[in-house]
Amino acid sequence: MKKKKRKLKKSFKLFLIGVLSTILLVIGIFFALDQYEIHQLKEIGYQEIKAIDKYKLRKTLIKRGEYSKSLEDALVKGEVYLDYLDLYFVRDEVTFEITLIYQKLEEKGYPKESLLSLFSELNFRELTPLLVFDFQEDVTLYINDVISNRDKNQNQFVLTNSYFSYYEGVSVTSITNPYAIFVSKRFQLPKDYAVDVVNVSIGCRLSLMQLETKTAEAFEIMCNDMKEMGMKIASTSGYRTHDTQQSLYNSVIEDYGLERGEMRAVRPGFSEHQTGLAVDIASLTTPDVYFVDSMESDWLIEHAHEYGFILRYPKGYEQITGIQYESWHYRYVGIDLAMKIVTSGLTYDEYYLLYLK
Repeated sequence: MKKKKRKLKKSFKLFLIGVLSTILLVIGIFFALDQYEIHQLKEIGYQEIKAIDKYKLRKTLIKRGEYSKSLEDALVKGEVYLDYLDLYFVRDEVTFEITLIYQKLEEKGYPKESLLSLFSELNFRELTPLLVFDFQEDVTLYINDVISNRDKNQNQFVLTNSYFSYYEGVSVTSITNPYAIFVSKRFQLPKDYAVDVVNVSIGCRLSLMQLETKTAEAFEIMCNDMKEMGMKIASTSGYRTHDTQQSLYNSVIEDYGLERGEMRAVRPGFSEHQTGLAVDIASLTTPDVYFVDSMESDWLIEHAHEYGFILRYPKGYEQITGIQYESWHYRYVGIDLAMKIVTSGLTYDEYYLLYLK
């Protein structure tokens, strides 16, 4: 019995030694693999291994085999957009806005290869017009056009070619938020759209004029504040019915022809004036000069958003808005939204399609 017990003890000891040896071997292998992977990452260029491990990207980055400083910086800051990892390898910085444009263009049908080409060459301001423009089969043409015009596009966005087919692929616009309604040559008002309007006070209009209730109130406050500063404005056009817009459109097309006329007037159903949220403004201080040359125009460009109004069709962005520069056409969107649009530096077309649609 004693010999048997000794043999069992000896066998158990050998078993334990074998188990411990196996465990140590496994630990050694894992340690060696860990060190080898760290070595691989450092060979690629990465130094912040803890940040990489936090997001479990070690194997992904080793497999990719290329370094991205913008990705490593984002990992260290803890502000990385993992669903848009490819962007870090074509851009110096990836922001929330960039990922949002990427998502929107992806939804529009752009394949990954085209998107990476676009995002590797163009900046935020050059990418946003694609939200408005038609789908581009060959993005190289657009990229080259943007780059060739880049020097002159500091406070405008002008391209050599056109990328927008008006009144094609039309959608009925959402009226969920009545002050953020987006109307353009691609977004049409519902056929049964109706809005409550009131008369603009006599001191702020040239003739009988109506606007949506809250818009009229904001416009009158702005009008009266300007009077106190020695400036006088008046609305020359506000709310229009479908029939009024049709008549105006027909008249403009007759005077200018279809191509030029389409840049000056929009078809009924596509006009902001039918919402009661748009107002055309004239200067009463200097009625004998173009509105764009008046001090009222200068002041409105700087301060209208403080009252909830935006310059809807700004100069130099005609290819995006589809409408010629109208220094007199202001659109009410509410103070909060107006502030955001002006701060963004985007046209309302781009802002709406990026953030609101």
